[in-house]
Formats: sequence, C-alpha cells, structure tokens
Amino acid sequence: MHTMASGRMARALLAAGLLAGSLLAAMPARAETLIQPGAPINGCTMNFVFTDDSGALYFGTAGHCVSGVGVGVGLGETRYGTVVWHEFDERIVPNDFALVRIDQGLHALVDPTMRFWGGPTGVTHPADGDLGDLIGYHGYGIPFGSIGPARARVGVLQNDNAQEYTSVSPATFGDSGGPVLLLKTGQALGIATRFGGSGPTVAYVLERMRAQFPSLELVTAPFQQ
Repeated sequence: MHTMASGRMARALLAAGLLAGSLLAAMPARAETLIQPGAPINGCTMNFVFTDDSGALYFGTAGHCVSGVGVGVGLGETRYGTVVWHEFDERIVPNDFALVRIDQGLHALVDPTMRFWGGPTGVTHPADGDLGDLIGYHGYGIPFGSIGPARARVGVLQNDNAQEYTSVSPATFGDSGGPVLLLKTGQALGIATRFGGSGPTVAYVLERMRAQFPSLELVTAPFQQ
C-alpha cells in the first residue's frame, strides 16, 4: 500500500516537473495590475478577490501576515485597504486567513484574474481534486520573488477536504496568503499558509466569513488551459 502510494506520488512529481517547464514556457504573460491574486503585499502575497451585495471589493491574505482587524494593509508606503476579518491560530492549519476591504478609490486598479494563470472560474469542493492533480501558485516567496518567471510555480495536490488542502509544492516564506488554483479546472482551491504547500480551502474560509459577511462571493475570471 505504501509502495503504491509512493509510486503514484513519484510519477506525479515527475509529471509536475516536466509539465511545469512546458506550462511556464507556453502560458502567455498576462498584464499585471496593482491589486490582483498573486500580487505582493508587505512580506506576503494576496489571494483571490471577493465582493458582496454592497459593491465593496476585498482581497484575502494569510492571517499571520497582518496583526488584526482595523489594520491598514498595502505595499511599502502605498495603502490598499483595511483588514475587516482576521483569524490566526498557529495550531490549526485552516484558521489562518485575513480579509482586506479595498479602499473604494482603488477599485479601478483591481483585477480578479490570478497572475500568470488566469481564473478563478469558481470554488473547488473536495470531490473536484484528486491525488496528483497539478495546482498553480503565484507568489513572492523569498527565494523566487526577485525573478519574475519563477513567481508562477506548479505543485502536486496530495489531499483536500472541506477545510484544508495539502500538497507537495515549492511554497516558501513570502508566498503566505497567496492563491492556489486547481489547474485542470481553473477553480480557486486554497490559500498558501504553510511551508511546502498547505492551508485552508477557499470554500472553508468563505463559509466562515459569511457569518459576518453573508453575501460575500468570490469574483471569477476567465481561464484558458
């Protein structure tokens, strides 16, 4: 049993290595706006864009990237918005998320399209992902962030359930908060919060935040495989 699982994972990792190079070479470069999934914020990475029935726009990041509700968030001296939801418990992997309401004057600079990959087309549920599926990252990990082409990376999904996903992925410090895309469908899978590739699923954080923001929804974007 262990040998079979190890063999499947080895084949998946080999496929990921081969496909990563071809994907990175083949995928067209996409225009980068200021605020979009995969963009940097101070020391971390933004994930997906959300909205509600008031017309407000939000983006997410990891809870450990900000200090709490009411805190201003941005890049350098540039402010993007204010934290309106914050959850971080280092003992519980999925409870690591923050939601930032984007300042209204910056709405024209928001693009919901994940950098490099495109999407998200929607939100995954556990039945959508399988062992060995390829997942796409775009982040500002310290070893990768200074080299533009290396910001987009490919990992391999190990497992996902109603609350969290695990993967074998080149996710490292600085990628925290970044978006994770299921590449076979373009759906938003999760949020990078742990070294090596694990964190809460987007479905889980949406469910939790709707206790305070009942009309909160993911903003989707086109995805082309």
